[in-house]
Amino acid sequence: MTKNWYPIINYKKCIGCMACVNFCEHGVYTKKNDKPFVKNGKNCIDQCTGCEPICPMKAITHHGANNVKNKTSKCSCSNCGPSCDC
Repeated sequence: MTKNWYPIINYKKCIGCMACVNFCEHGVYTKKNDKPFVKNGKNCIDQCTGCEPICPMKAITHHGANNVKNKTSKCSCSNCGPSCDC
């Protein structure tokens, strides 16, 4: 877990489907005003982007993603599978 890697939600794109909230096992998200909210960004697993591909509106990016040169999986989520690009 790291403070340099966390999800960012684009609320102009977000439709409030809560797919990210339901997906993440690490308590990163919560629901606030009928939208997902990053409550515990420090709980996000370094280089895990599992919530990005499940967002139907592509409203999630990750802080620190531009600095990743060799993306290797450090995520141990049971949710991560074929749709995860960790």
